[in-house]
Amino acid sequence: MLSEKGDRPLLRHKSTTQCNVLAVFPLMMYVYKNVATSLVKTSIPSILPNLTEFPDINTQCIPKPGNSTADTLSELRGMIKWYVILGCISVLCYWIGFSLWMIAAERQVRRIRFALFRSILNQEMGWFDKLNPGELSNRLVADLDKLRDGLGDKKAEFISLICRLFGGLIFAFITGWKLTLVFLSLSPLTIIAFNITMRVITKYTVKEIKAFSKASAVAQEVLGSIRTVTAFSGQKKEEERFSENLLEAKQIGIKKGLYMGICQGAAQVAIYVSFAITFWYGPYLVRTECDNYDAGSVIVIFISCLQSTFSISQIVPNIQAFAEASGSGGYVFDIISRISKINAFKNEGEVLSSIVGDIELQNVTFTYPAREDTPILKHVSMKIPSGKTLALVGASGCGKSTTVQLIQRFYDPDQGQILLDGKDIKKLNVAWLRSHIGIVSQEPVLFTGSIEENIRFGKQDATDEEVQVAAKMANAHDFIMGLPEKYKTTSGNKLSGGQKQRVAIARALVSNPKILLLDEATSALDNTSERVVQDALDKAKMGRTTIVIAHRLSTIRNADLIVALDKGEVMEYGTHNVLMDNKGLYYELVIAQQRKEKHEDDDSSDEDQPVEIPDKNALLRRRTISFGSVQSVPSDIPDIYETDDKTIEIKNRKFCHKLFIFKILKLNLPELNWIILGCATSILFGAISPHGLKEMLKYRDKSLDPAPLPPQTVTDAGERSSQSVTVLFALFFSEIYGLFAEPDVVKANEQTRNYALIIFFIGVGGGVCQCLSSISFSKSGEALTMRMRIISFASMLRQEIAWFDREENSLGALVTQLSSDTSNLKGLSGVRMGIIFNAVGAVVCALTIAFQAGWKLSFIVLLFVPLMVFSGILQGKRMSNTKKTTEKKSGRLSWAEKGGTFATEAIDSIRTVVGLHQEEYFIAHYEDCFNNEFKQSILKIQIQSVGTGLANSIMFFIHAAAFGYGSVLVENGEMTAPLVFRVFSVITFGAMSVGRSTAMIPDYAKGKESAIRILKLNNRQSNIDPQDTNGIVLVSIHKSNLESIKCEK
Repeated sequence: MLSEKGDRPLLRHKSTTQCNVLAVFPLMMYVYKNVATSLVKTSIPSILPNLTEFPDINTQCIPKPGNSTADTLSELRGMIKWYVILGCISVLCYWIGFSLWMIAAERQVRRIRFALFRSILNQEMGWFDKLNPGELSNRLVADLDKLRDGLGDKKAEFISLICRLFGGLIFAFITGWKLTLVFLSLSPLTIIAFNITMRVITKYTVKEIKAFSKASAVAQEVLGSIRTVTAFSGQKKEEERFSENLLEAKQIGIKKGLYMGICQGAAQVAIYVSFAITFWYGPYLVRTECDNYDAGSVIVIFISCLQSTFSISQIVPNIQAFAEASGSGGYVFDIISRISKINAFKNEGEVLSSIVGDIELQNVTFTYPAREDTPILKHVSMKIPSGKTLALVGASGCGKSTTVQLIQRFYDPDQGQILLDGKDIKKLNVAWLRSHIGIVSQEPVLFTGSIEENIRFGKQDATDEEVQVAAKMANAHDFIMGLPEKYKTTSGNKLSGGQKQRVAIARALVSNPKILLLDEATSALDNTSERVVQDALDKAKMGRTTIVIAHRLSTIRNADLIVALDKGEVMEYGTHNVLMDNKGLYYELVIAQQRKEKHEDDDSSDEDQPVEIPDKNALLRRRTISFGSVQSVPSDIPDIYETDDKTIEIKNRKFCHKLFIFKILKLNLPELNWIILGCATSILFGAISPHGLKEMLKYRDKSLDPAPLPPQTVTDAGERSSQSVTVLFALFFSEIYGLFAEPDVVKANEQTRNYALIIFFIGVGGGVCQCLSSISFSKSGEALTMRMRIISFASMLRQEIAWFDREENSLGALVTQLSSDTSNLKGLSGVRMGIIFNAVGAVVCALTIAFQAGWKLSFIVLLFVPLMVFSGILQGKRMSNTKKTTEKKSGRLSWAEKGGTFATEAIDSIRTVVGLHQEEYFIAHYEDCFNNEFKQSILKIQIQSVGTGLANSIMFFIHAAAFGYGSVLVENGEMTAPLVFRVFSVITFGAMSVGRSTAMIPDYAKGKESAIRILKLNNRQSNIDPQDTNGIVLVSIHKSNLESIKCEK
């Protein structure tokens, strides 16, 4: 898959290091078995009671003490060093394995990305006509991200899980096949329970998304027609319509919380049923088959089988990632391997030594590939001599622009020929042909960069003098020199429509093309700008073969030849005077336009000066307003409130940093009872069932990602449903060690049954708490989300129209804010709040039990907790792909974002890019951005890989410290073996709860920024507030006057 020689050593080494995990995990279990057995022996009484006290002596085994306690502990401490050695090997294997996989994936994806972008820009226009440009831009991000997942860390994780799965199973079967089979026979119940949970969550998440899409459609419709809504004072009515559509989404969300809680509770019970049976059968085997089973055997069999079972569940989402990567890869490689019908990148085709400029169309028939049932041109023939001007006229859709695009060879005609100097343009080199054609379109497309850079798009090696000469020919030099940075000024909203068009003309002329194509170059301008631009066009046409499509027919009176088209056919041709005398189609078009112009307002606005930002207060003091060109509003209106709003934003941000949680929760007060119930059950559930094994089912339905409502609750629910190993369970897990040291068989059997029942009831209690917690937080979270969406929507409708004209308040941005920002607030009140309280309950319970059992050992184990939490967070960030996050606190774009901007610009303006033959320019800059991104990602990959290694290996070192120091305390008589196991178990399980819960809590900064944006919007005072009751109310209106109207831009 586009791999190179440099990738092959990486492939070999990464596979070798990953497979080393297969040996490390069983070796750890072997050491743990011996350590556990040794510790248990220290608790066995050295002098056993009279054997007649035990009626089952013939069928039951009695635990036997080992050597002296000192010798046993000495042997134990000799084994501790193996924990450290294996831990270091594990960290090294994970670090090298994951980093090599991810680096190799980044290298391959980078090459695939470059090949894909190059292939996209190389396709003919007919291919683009069948696709949505936004879809292509998304493919460059979404599909390649899926490929990266499938080639990188997901594959590394898959290999590690496979190694753990088979390593654990092999070791468990070798150690004790009977107990292994009993445990594994119950594992399908657990897996089925979790699969049902995920299916239910996915089902209702899809329903919730569909329900919200109705409200989103209303919001999009209203915000997209905000001028009409405001003109008719329809804000209140639209608020009510939006609220009605949100109600269904809220109800489905609550229902999802109910079913999610029930399913998760059932899954919790299923898990503990298997635990209880295993813990009952394990000690039984130790009593009845002591030659094959001892304390350490039962414990490591349980842990090995548990780890193997969880590995199976973790493999499922990795397989899903491979399937998605395969699907995305299929689409990507179809594009890469597609051969363009008109290839501008090849050196094929004839290159003329000189060009005269004679153009001829011979019997041309053409149909767009995307509309094969609608012929556009039918047997069109015309000839344009060198240096002459031909004008195409006709109604919309008659084939004028199509003719221009055929000359550029964006398409090839179905029949007929297009000749340049007597040569069929199909036989000419495509790049050479386009380099001799200058094009000025109706809507000027200026790319990101300075005016000088935009002019050089016509000729990359143009000198400064050539750039200025072209600007002078386009009547652009004078206004450019009046700008603060002159030719270095960034093209953007500071240029008016007329100014942008003149820059586009200069760009077309800088290469001194022999052929000039003008496709309604002045149709989007007001009268004054049109006159200035028309003067520039008249100068540009001199000495060039020119084809003009003009919306104002008066501008083509002097054309050498006028061709009138109707429904793709040539109806007549000739000079202006000849065609007017004929009184045919051209005559009718001219007369119709003259009649229309008589009824048009002849007022014009001066668009020839750079736009200046007026003083906001002065603007607000003006009592009269004038309206400029409606067509130029989106590009010409500057951000006149930018400075003031930034100052306001800084103040709001400082204010919101302190109070945003309080303000948001205050809006949730009507659901206070549900919040209290949710917090209480979450804390209790944390004591009973925190995130001991986070990755039981790492799941996310990525197919839902493009939906308006991000299905974050799927992931959250999956994580909460994986809370299967518990603090209280850890407490009773530690007690199992004491059972193996109990010489009284009857008492040991009775305790075994009791502990099995207790574990079962822990599962039932945890299931009930989890169910109530899910229902409670779903109620409060959905209510808050709906309430904030209504408030935000109402706040948007209250703003003045100028606010909607600002770039950051585009339709897409506002609709996204209504869905994503408000959805992010669920982290403050919804299901994910329960995760925080789970961790709180787990920590409190774990510390209480641990310090009561042995405070010295507790302190030693606690020293590793920060490292566990930190490594858990690093691993969580890797698995949640935080490297994709585009929000930067510095406000600067990353290299990947810059590359994405280049790609989006090129694809959205593909006709301009291809017409200028600047594909290689965009490809070079795109590749440069992602080469820099790759260099920066290497360090990130190393950090993430170290985090993964620590997260997966930290238990080796905790084992070493806990059992090493614990053996000292046992030898000194300060603790017993069961107490050592108790402290070790409850603290490590509690710490895993904190670390892995923290990794899955929604990004705090993201939620904070969402809250700040929402509160800023709600607190913003509209300059023209339709809900403001102040002001004079006239009894009646007789007439209205507009006086001294002036529009400031």
